[in-house]
Amino acid sequence: MQAQMAETILRIIMAAIDVALELLVQHTGRKVLSLLGRKSNPFIELLVGLALWSVVGLFLVAVIAALVAKP
Repeated sequence: MQAQMAETILRIIMAAIDVALELLVQHTGRKVLSLLGRKSNPFIELLVGLALWSVVGLFLVAVIAALVAKP
């Protein structure tokens, strides 16, 4: 019983995180496309947002790797 309740709570938390990240990515995509003066739909907004956040993530990984690397 407790394991089932814990699994349900965990699924709810994971779904909330998934929705929040998807909305963040879509919002970012919408902002980028509006800065470029382009019309869009939710799918394109999601793709542009994913591309932008992927570039940001890769940049952060490169910066962290550069800081941690031993000379």
